Amino acid sequence: MDLGKAGDLGDKAKKFAGENRDKIEKTAGDAIDKANLGDKGDKAKDALKSGMDKLTGK
Repeated sequence: MDLGKAGDLGDKAKKFAGENRDKIEKTAGDAIDKANLGDKGDKAKDALKSGMDKLTGK
């Protein structure tokens, strides 16, 4: 893969995640809740938030 294209793809993902963060976190959070994972679900939500923070630069 051309490194320029990989950079463009990363920028697009970062932009999409930033613009849709609330929807992404809500949808993923709902799926985690539905799986009824208890403490592991809370850890998964924390990991999701941390990953979104890193991806969006917050």
